[in-house]
Amino acid sequence: MMWPSPRLCRTVRRNGARFDSAFPCGRRMRRIGQLVAGTQAYAKGSYNAPLRVDAHDEFGYLAHAFEQMRTSLQRHLTGLEEANRRLYQTQR
Repeated sequence: MMWPSPRLCRTVRRNGARFDSAFPCGRRMRRIGQLVAGTQAYAKGSYNAPLRVDAHDEFGYLAHAFEQMRTSLQRHLTGLEEANRRLYQTQR
């Protein structure tokens, strides 16, 4: 699913939204697409690839927050795997 849809972008432009005139819809869609692709990979359990969005605005801030979440999840999962290994070894 691609969001926002090109139709929405045309509607926003037609209505003369100031945000859209300063920030082209194509760039917004690309950045949102990068965020969505990254979070979908995380939802599938793939935490190895960092989420990179080349932006110094709200999109960059959100990407940074997702990246912090990814590294935190990786750390916790690694800790759980190590605890599982130790538990398994003590029960042998």
